[in-house]
Amino acid sequence: MLSLPNLRVIHSCEYSEWVASGKVERREGENSCAELLAHEKGADSLTAFKATWSRGEEAASARHRPPMCAFLGYSAHLSPDGKYEREVCMDSHRGFWGNPVVTKVVENIYLVRTGEKLGTVNEPKTSVESRFASVHDRGYLLIMEGGTHLLVYMIAD
Repeated sequence: MLSLPNLRVIHSCEYSEWVASGKVERREGENSCAELLAHEKGADSLTAFKATWSRGEEAASARHRPPMCAFLGYSAHLSPDGKYEREVCMDSHRGFWGNPVVTKVVENIYLVRTGEKLGTVNEPKTSVESRFASVHDRGYLLIMEGGTHLLVYMIAD
């Protein structure tokens, strides 16, 4: 659990689940999340709690790729509510054996209504996934680095 708006960790839990054929077959460590579930009204299990999560999907944006971004190293996405746009721009060069080497990854956040650039996040050059999220109409950028390190940025406009 994170406190809002400063995102200080106030409780954490960890569990594992195995999914087969689109459904959870087995879950371990669910009891470690009892304190988290105690704060959520109507969520007596992790399954019920997860059912309350928003599944809003980002839409691809038509923003044009700037020349400094690698040809296959650019993407732009709109937040599910259409309020923000993020653009991921990678810069790379060819290594000794001709393979691409990423030298810089930047994520720019824009306010769609005005086109104003709200900020920039310099990402690590390793495996990164990012997406928009919102809690009580407050926008966040979530960045998962290497599959184990979650960075959360609050978007202030």
